[in-house]
This record gives sequence, C-alpha cells and structure tokens, in this order.
Amino acid sequence: MPELKTGDRVKVIEQDIWGEIVRMDEVKAVVLDDDRDEWMEEDEEGTLIFRLSELEREGLMPDICEQIQQDLLTFLDGMESSILDGVCQIVVDNFKKERKG
Repeated sequence: MPELKTGDRVKVIEQDIWGEIVRMDEVKAVVLDDDRDEWMEEDEEGTLIFRLSELEREGLMPDICEQIQQDLLTFLDGMESSILDGVCQIVVDNFKKERKG
C-alpha cells in the first residue's frame, strides 16, 4: 500500500469512519472526521487519532466523482448555474451514500 500523507482521504479499517489526514507522525495520524458535526463539542476541532496501520486510503472515488461532475458540466454547458450546482451536488451525495453504504 502506498504511504499515507497529510491531505489524504482515508477510511478507518473495519469502522464507518471517513475523513482527511490533517497531521501525522511516523506511527499515528490525526483525521478530521467527515461526521464530526454529529458528535463534537463546540470547543473541539472534530479530529480523531489512529495508528497508520488502522487506516486505508479512500481510493479513486473522489477522482471519479470529480470527473463525472466535469463531464456533466461540459454536457450541460449553457444551463443556469443553479441547475448545474444541483446536478453536481446529486453526484456528490450519491457517492457519499455509496461510500457509507
């Protein structure tokens, strides 16, 4: 598996926790939890700490999502921006459902 680095999107192995690595050292990573709004207190930053061995890179899903959005924007060129924004949000929402499903 390629080495993880700050900025990588990751999933905690065998848990339904997803997020972005915001800090790390040789053995641990600080992950900004995607679902932090559901559990964090007002004075917390919404991060969790995991051993690197507990994490796996999210994969190509963000790249695929972005490519689909770009293809749709090209195909729907000339439509109102609110429609384009809505279509792109549908793509993002469906990828999130798939990822958590």
